[in-house]
Amino acid sequence: MEDVLAQFLSIIYEKNMLQGKYLRKFLPALTETERSDLQRLIEFYRSSGHSIEDIAGCYLFLIQMMMEETIYFVQHGTYRYSTFKEVREKVYFNHEYMTKYMIGVGLSTYLLNTQLEYMRWFVEFIKKAEGKTYLEVGPGHGEYLVKAMKYSSLKYFHAIDLSPTSVNLTKKYTQFCGGGGGRDQTLKIEECNFFDFSSDQKYDVIVMCEVLEHVEDPQMFLRQVAKLSHENSRSYVTTVVDAPTLDHIYHFHTVDEIFDVVKTAGLRVLDYKLVTHNNEPLEKVQKKHRAIIAAMVLGL
Repeated sequence: MEDVLAQFLSIIYEKNMLQGKYLRKFLPALTETERSDLQRLIEFYRSSGHSIEDIAGCYLFLIQMMMEETIYFVQHGTYRYSTFKEVREKVYFNHEYMTKYMIGVGLSTYLLNTQLEYMRWFVEFIKKAEGKTYLEVGPGHGEYLVKAMKYSSLKYFHAIDLSPTSVNLTKKYTQFCGGGGGRDQTLKIEECNFFDFSSDQKYDVIVMCEVLEHVEDPQMFLRQVAKLSHENSRSYVTTVVDAPTLDHIYHFHTVDEIFDVVKTAGLRVLDYKLVTHNNEPLEKVQKKHRAIIAAMVLGL
């Protein structure tokens, strides 16, 4: 399987010198388990009919898109789009685009330091999770759902996503990974807009990774989280400040703005972690309006 990763990286090194330089420096930071998980992810995409060249192309597609949107953000001070209607057909219901996007984002879990840092924090969170029921909103590529089933003692897993491409990808990936490794777990994955989701179930754990910036009213999304929580529920929620991509439509300007929205929605920040690209000092990043990822553990 190591050969698959080596083939993937050789293509990246050949096609994008800057990304190659970054990865040569960054990849030694991966643990043996993380490196194995990255290889497994590439193998999954290969088993789904994608060549190594296609898989590398998806990652470079993501990097190029992020660069283009960053240039737009620097020039205009805003994200390119601000409504769901503008990106709905361009992204979420565009199968070709969404496939490339989700493969790229899935790989970035292990290839971008910001993504890796808060994945590691999630693993520590989910290992300590108590209860039985788990809800994930917007699983996208499925990596967090797989980690939750692997590392937690939870039993009942439910994931919803509005993109049919993401739902299909997540279903196939969880099957490829064997779910919870043969343990007594149940899993339901369905296509659904969280605004339309209702349940009498109160979930012990709710996970929502980089979703709030994709909606016009993140406060309403968090109110939904509060409605589905009980007094001992814990939610793992991440979002971003000054981090443009094509389908980021809600622009958080500061971390305090995120915390204010959480509070207004009826939730409390119990713990949080802020991550910057290459772990640059927070003050420097804020001054230059560079991306910050905020990962939070929330409760009622």
